[in-house]
Amino acid sequence: MESEAMICIDGQLFQPASAGTRILDLFTNNYIYQQIHTVDHRPLHLHTHFELAAKAFSDLYGEALPLTEEEFVLSVRRLLVANHCSRHSHTVLLRLFPSKCDPHHEPTSASYMLQYGKTLLYRGYTLWHTRMNATVATDEHTPPGYPTDTALRTARFCQQNACRHGFDLAIHENGEGIITGVGDAPVFCVKDRTLYTTPLTAGATDTVLRRLIFATCRRLYLKIEEIAIRTIWLGDCDEIFTADPQGLISIASLAGTDSKVYFNMMADYLGERLNDTELP
Repeated sequence: MESEAMICIDGQLFQPASAGTRILDLFTNNYIYQQIHTVDHRPLHLHTHFELAAKAFSDLYGEALPLTEEEFVLSVRRLLVANHCSRHSHTVLLRLFPSKCDPHHEPTSASYMLQYGKTLLYRGYTLWHTRMNATVATDEHTPPGYPTDTALRTARFCQQNACRHGFDLAIHENGEGIITGVGDAPVFCVKDRTLYTTPLTAGATDTVLRRLIFATCRRLYLKIEEIAIRTIWLGDCDEIFTADPQGLISIASLAGTDSKVYFNMMADYLGERLNDTELP
């Protein structure tokens, strides 16, 4: 986000500089987040995003979300218009902060912050135009399964470290050698025309794109299985891809696999069909 881009806090638009201590007060708190794809200033699969956010907010903090879906739709539209965003594809980042009970200050209620992320090259979900080179990063400390500020910072650290060593992406494994994702984004492997991904019970994070790929596979009668994917197995599969708010990202090569080049067929096939799938 550029420094002059407007932000939205609890329904009000601010320049970051003018928000002052209000931003600082929010960021002294923990939060959960959702990264959301918009088209025509409209968030895609909003109900599912709110379902995931509400579960995380309730499980971790015991609270209800501080805004409704209708309020969010209005805030997104106002934010994108204020930032002169075209009616194309963009991402927005929703941060949800729980209430604070500080004995030295007045109690605060739950709050939210909404930021413009970036403009995407393609309209709707699609297969990203560049294939990525990846490495595996061990993450033994992030609590699995929830889109939290800790998970976001860890993902950024792993990504930056991967880039310093000449890679595009960092695939996360936990202390047991199980692949959990690329940050909170799921990882899918293809072997013998079957898609495999790590189940939520083994540390993967539930996301809109994860559900969308499952629903697309069911609609197209593609076989998909949930298994605890171990790092050692990555070198034996035919294809690897991940999925974030822009769509699918195909992995061309992985460190430690003797320069093996992965296929790109399943990602390409699914990337053309994600926008035709509805979520319940």
